[in-house]
Amino acid sequence: MNKLYLVGVGPGDPDLLTIKAKNIIENSKTIFYIENKESNLAFEIIKNFINSSQKLIPLKFSMTANKEIKEKNFEVIKETIKQTLTESDCTFITLGDPAIYSTVYYLIDNFKDQVEVIPGISSFSVLSANLKIPLVIGKQNLAIINLNSSKENIISDLDNNESIIILRIIKKRIKFLKELLLKLKLEKKLIIYSNIGFENEMISTNIDDLNESLSYMTTILIKKN
Repeated sequence: MNKLYLVGVGPGDPDLLTIKAKNIIENSKTIFYIENKESNLAFEIIKNFINSSQKLIPLKFSMTANKEIKEKNFEVIKETIKQTLTESDCTFITLGDPAIYSTVYYLIDNFKDQVEVIPGISSFSVLSANLKIPLVIGKQNLAIINLNSSKENIISDLDNNESIIILRIIKKRIKFLKELLLKLKLEKKLIIYSNIGFENEMISTNIDDLNESLSYMTTILIKKN
Protein backbone atom coordinates (compact mmCIF):
# COMPACT_ATOMS: atom_id res chain seq x y z
CA MET A 1 0.00 0.00 0.00
CA ASN A 2 1.45 3.35 -1.04
CA LYS A 3 1.95 6.10 1.52
CA LEU A 4 0.74 9.69 1.73
CA TYR A 5 3.22 11.87 3.61
CA LEU A 6 1.78 15.04 5.13
CA VAL A 7 4.89 17.16 5.56
CA GLY A 8 5.29 20.39 7.53
CA VAL A 9 7.86 22.61 5.80
CA GLY A 10 8.20 25.30 8.47
CA PRO A 11 7.27 28.99 8.32
CA GLY A 12 9.46 30.22 5.47
CA ASP A 13 13.20 29.71 5.76
CA PRO A 14 14.24 26.56 3.80
CA ASP A 15 17.05 26.01 6.34
CA LEU A 16 14.36 25.23 8.92
CA LEU A 17 13.17 22.14 7.07
CA THR A 18 13.75 19.09 9.25
CA ILE A 19 16.12 16.44 7.90
CA LYS A 20 13.24 13.96 7.70
CA ALA A 21 11.04 16.40 5.75
CA LYS A 22 13.90 17.17 3.34
CA ASN A 23 14.61 13.48 2.75
CA ILE A 24 10.97 12.67 2.05
CA ILE A 25 10.57 15.65 -0.31
CA GLU A 26 13.73 14.81 -2.26
CA ASN A 27 12.68 11.17 -2.68
CA SER A 28 9.01 11.70 -3.50
CA LYS A 29 7.82 10.93 -7.01
CA THR A 30 4.77 13.19 -6.58
CA ILE A 31 4.41 16.35 -4.51
CA PHE A 32 1.10 18.11 -3.84
CA TYR A 33 0.91 21.72 -2.71
CA ILE A 34 -1.86 24.28 -2.23
CA GLU A 35 -1.99 26.94 -4.91
CA ASN A 36 -3.91 30.16 -4.36
CA LYS A 37 -4.22 33.63 -5.88
CA GLU A 38 -1.57 35.27 -3.71
CA SER A 39 1.33 32.83 -3.84
CA ASN A 40 2.47 29.26 -3.35
CA LEU A 41 4.35 29.76 -0.10
CA ALA A 42 4.95 26.11 0.83
CA PHE A 43 6.25 25.40 -2.67
CA GLU A 44 8.62 28.40 -2.47
CA ILE A 45 10.22 26.82 0.62
CA ILE A 46 10.99 23.47 -1.05
CA LYS A 47 11.67 24.51 -4.66
CA ASN A 48 15.45 24.10 -4.34
CA PHE A 49 15.08 20.54 -3.07
CA ILE A 50 13.11 19.12 -6.01
CA ASN A 51 14.25 17.86 -9.40
CA SER A 52 12.87 17.63 -12.93
CA SER A 53 11.86 13.98 -12.58
CA GLN A 54 9.36 14.71 -9.81
CA LYS A 55 5.70 15.32 -10.57
CA LEU A 56 4.35 18.54 -9.02
CA ILE A 57 0.58 18.82 -8.62
CA PRO A 58 -0.91 22.16 -7.49
CA LEU A 59 -4.23 21.85 -5.68
CA LYS A 60 -6.82 24.62 -5.54
CA PHE A 61 -8.21 25.46 -2.14
CA SER A 62 -10.31 28.55 -1.52
CA MET A 63 -10.02 30.42 1.79
CA THR A 64 -13.72 31.26 1.57
CA ALA A 65 -16.04 30.79 4.54
CA ASN A 66 -18.58 29.21 2.17
CA LYS A 67 -18.94 25.62 3.39
CA GLU A 68 -20.27 24.32 0.08
CA ILE A 69 -17.30 25.68 -1.89
CA LYS A 70 -14.86 24.25 0.66
CA GLU A 71 -16.46 20.82 0.46
CA LYS A 72 -16.25 20.86 -3.33
CA ASN A 73 -12.57 21.83 -3.11
CA PHE A 74 -11.87 18.91 -0.80
CA GLU A 75 -13.72 16.41 -2.96
CA VAL A 76 -11.51 17.35 -5.90
CA ILE A 77 -8.37 17.23 -3.72
CA LYS A 78 -9.30 13.83 -2.26
CA GLU A 79 -10.01 12.31 -5.67
CA THR A 80 -6.77 13.67 -7.11
CA ILE A 81 -4.74 12.22 -4.24
CA LYS A 82 -6.64 8.92 -4.29
CA GLN A 83 -5.91 8.41 -7.97
CA THR A 84 -2.23 9.34 -7.63
CA LEU A 85 -1.74 7.04 -4.62
CA THR A 86 -2.54 4.04 -6.80
CA GLU A 87 0.67 4.79 -8.71
CA SER A 88 3.23 5.68 -6.02
CA ASP A 89 3.92 7.23 -2.62
CA CYS A 90 2.96 10.91 -2.50
CA THR A 91 3.86 13.96 -0.43
CA PHE A 92 1.52 16.81 0.51
CA ILE A 93 3.44 19.83 1.84
CA THR A 94 1.99 22.37 4.25
CA LEU A 95 3.34 25.52 5.90
CA GLY A 96 4.57 25.39 9.48
CA ASP A 97 3.55 22.34 11.48
CA PRO A 98 0.63 20.21 10.24
CA ALA A 99 -0.77 20.04 13.79
CA ILE A 100 -1.58 23.77 13.82
CA TYR A 101 -4.48 25.00 11.64
CA SER A 102 -3.37 22.94 8.66
CA THR A 103 -5.49 21.99 5.66
CA VAL A 104 -3.85 18.57 5.45
CA TYR A 105 -5.51 17.25 8.59
CA TYR A 106 -8.87 17.29 6.82
CA LEU A 107 -7.47 14.41 4.76
CA ILE A 108 -6.55 12.11 7.64
CA ASP A 109 -9.86 10.22 7.86
CA ASN A 110 -9.88 9.52 4.12
CA PHE A 111 -6.38 8.02 3.97
CA LYS A 112 -5.79 7.05 7.60
CA ASP A 113 -4.04 3.71 6.99
CA GLN A 114 -1.76 5.25 4.37
CA VAL A 115 -0.84 8.53 6.10
CA GLU A 116 2.37 9.48 7.85
CA VAL A 117 2.55 12.98 9.36
CA ILE A 118 5.93 14.74 9.45
CA PRO A 119 5.98 17.65 11.93
CA GLY A 120 7.45 21.01 11.02
CA ILE A 121 8.71 24.04 12.92
CA SER A 122 5.97 26.51 13.84
CA SER A 123 6.08 30.26 13.25
CA PHE A 124 5.92 31.03 16.96
CA SER A 125 8.87 28.73 17.70
CA VAL A 126 10.91 30.77 15.20
CA LEU A 127 9.63 34.04 16.71
CA SER A 128 10.80 32.90 20.15
CA ALA A 129 14.20 31.75 18.86
CA ASN A 130 14.94 34.79 16.70
CA LEU A 131 13.94 37.29 19.39
CA LYS A 132 15.47 35.20 22.22
CA ILE A 133 12.22 35.37 24.18
CA PRO A 134 10.81 32.26 25.91
CA LEU A 135 7.13 31.76 25.21
CA VAL A 136 6.50 30.45 28.72
CA ILE A 137 8.67 29.76 31.71
CA GLY A 138 8.09 28.34 35.19
CA LYS A 139 4.36 28.11 35.97
CA GLN A 140 3.19 30.46 33.22
CA ASN A 141 0.40 29.48 30.81
CA LEU A 142 0.38 29.77 27.03
CA ALA A 143 -2.74 30.18 24.85
CA ILE A 144 -2.95 29.87 21.08
CA ILE A 145 -5.77 31.99 19.68
CA ASN A 146 -7.43 31.86 16.29
CA LEU A 147 -8.34 35.49 15.54
CA ASN A 148 -11.44 34.22 13.76
CA SER A 149 -12.79 32.57 16.92
CA SER A 150 -15.46 34.16 19.10
CA LYS A 151 -14.71 37.55 20.64
CA GLU A 152 -15.62 36.14 24.06
CA ASN A 153 -12.99 33.39 23.76
CA ILE A 154 -10.33 35.87 22.67
CA ILE A 155 -11.07 38.16 25.62
CA SER A 156 -11.00 35.22 28.05
CA ASP A 157 -7.67 33.92 26.72
CA LEU A 158 -6.10 37.37 26.92
CA ASP A 159 -7.32 37.74 30.51
CA ASN A 160 -6.27 34.31 31.77
CA ASN A 161 -2.83 33.63 30.28
CA GLU A 162 0.63 35.15 30.63
CA SER A 163 1.60 34.49 27.01
CA ILE A 164 -0.77 34.50 24.06
CA ILE A 165 -0.03 33.51 20.47
CA ILE A 166 -2.50 34.88 17.92
CA LEU A 167 -2.70 33.22 14.50
CA ARG A 168 -4.91 33.37 11.40
CA ILE A 169 -4.79 37.15 11.17
CA ILE A 170 -7.90 38.04 9.18
CA LYS A 171 -8.42 41.67 8.20
CA LYS A 172 -11.99 41.99 9.49
CA ARG A 173 -10.83 41.28 13.08
CA ILE A 174 -7.71 43.46 13.25
CA LYS A 175 -9.54 46.60 14.37
CA PHE A 176 -11.29 44.64 17.14
CA LEU A 177 -7.96 43.20 18.33
CA LYS A 178 -6.23 46.58 18.35
CA GLU A 179 -9.05 48.19 20.35
CA LEU A 180 -9.08 45.27 22.78
CA LEU A 181 -5.33 45.42 23.42
CA LEU A 182 -5.57 49.16 24.10
CA LYS A 183 -8.52 48.62 26.44
CA LEU A 184 -6.61 45.92 28.37
CA LYS A 185 -3.45 48.07 28.38
CA LEU A 186 -1.49 45.38 26.54
CA GLU A 187 -0.26 47.56 23.68
CA LYS A 188 3.27 47.60 25.14
CA LYS A 189 3.31 43.80 25.43
CA LEU A 190 2.81 43.25 21.71
CA ILE A 191 5.17 41.67 19.15
CA ILE A 192 4.09 41.41 15.51
CA TYR A 193 6.07 39.06 13.26
CA SER A 194 5.00 38.83 9.60
CA ASN A 195 6.21 36.66 6.71
CA ILE A 196 8.78 34.84 8.83
CA GLY A 197 11.70 33.63 6.74
CA PHE A 198 10.66 35.42 3.55
CA GLU A 199 12.21 38.51 1.93
CA ASN A 200 9.38 40.75 3.19
CA GLU A 201 9.78 39.65 6.82
CA MET A 202 8.64 42.31 9.31
CA ILE A 203 8.98 42.59 13.11
CA SER A 204 7.28 45.34 15.09
CA THR A 205 6.30 46.24 18.65
CA ASN A 206 4.29 49.27 17.51
CA ILE A 207 0.55 48.82 17.86
CA ASP A 208 0.02 51.19 14.93
CA ASP A 209 1.44 48.44 12.73
CA LEU A 210 -1.52 46.30 13.78
CA ASN A 211 -3.58 47.32 10.76
CA GLU A 212 -5.29 45.86 7.70
CA SER A 213 -2.09 45.86 5.65
CA LEU A 214 -0.80 42.92 7.71
CA SER A 215 -0.24 39.66 5.89
CA TYR A 216 -2.34 36.60 6.77
CA MET A 217 1.09 35.03 7.42
CA THR A 218 1.51 37.01 10.63
CA THR A 219 2.13 35.68 14.13
CA ILE A 220 1.34 37.94 17.09
CA LEU A 221 2.77 37.39 20.57
CA ILE A 222 1.34 39.06 23.67
CA LYS A 223 3.75 38.49 26.56
CA LYS A 224 2.66 40.04 29.83
CA ASN A 225 5.74 39.17 31.91
